[in-house]
This record gives sequence, C-alpha cells and structure tokens, in this order.
Amino acid sequence: MAKKEHTDEQSIRIRNIQEWLLKGELVVDICRNIMQLWEIDKPTAIKMIADAFEDFTKQTKKSHSDARAYHVQLRLSLYKEAVKEKEFKVALQILQDLAKIEAAYYPEGSQD
Repeated sequence: MAKKEHTDEQSIRIRNIQEWLLKGELVVDICRNIMQLWEIDKPTAIKMIADAFEDFTKQTKKSHSDARAYHVQLRLSLYKEAVKEKEFKVALQILQDLAKIEAAYYPEGSQD
C-alpha cells in the first residue's frame, strides 16, 4: 500500500512539473524548484523532468492515435452505408478520403 501512495505522490509531482513546463518556465528554474520544494537531489530532479516530458509524448501519441481511429471508423461506417444504398460515387469518395487519412497519419517512409 505504501508503494501506491508513493506512486500517487510522484504522479502529482510529475503533473506539477508539466504545469510549470506549460507555463513556459525554464527547465533550470524547474529543476531548482524541485530541489528546493521537495528536497530532492539534482539527478533525481532531472529524471523527474524527463519523466514529465515522456508523459507528454505518450499523451500526444495516444490522442493522435485515438483521433485517427475515430475518423477511420466513421468513414468505414459511411462507406458501408453508401454501398448498401448503391451510392458508388459517394463510396469511392469515402475511400479516397480514407486514403488521405492514411497518408496524413503514415507519411511515406514512416513506420508506425
């Protein structure tokens, strides 16, 4: 149970660091604040800042992936409906739109 409390406290601290970053504070100042407020040594403070950046990256990738999945599913359902209604021109336009989404999310040469 003590481990969970530590994780919760660390999550709160990471969130505080992210808020400082979003406010545009310098990393040097954030490091100094961490060391003073939480009585942490410099290497640990730097690791916490790196963890905050890593969390930003994970959140960005997840939201990007979620948005892509939503748009693909929406267009697939529209495509099925267009084919069912024998609206082949509309179905083709939807397929072209899906191809554009794929190109936007997976540019030539990228691996994802």
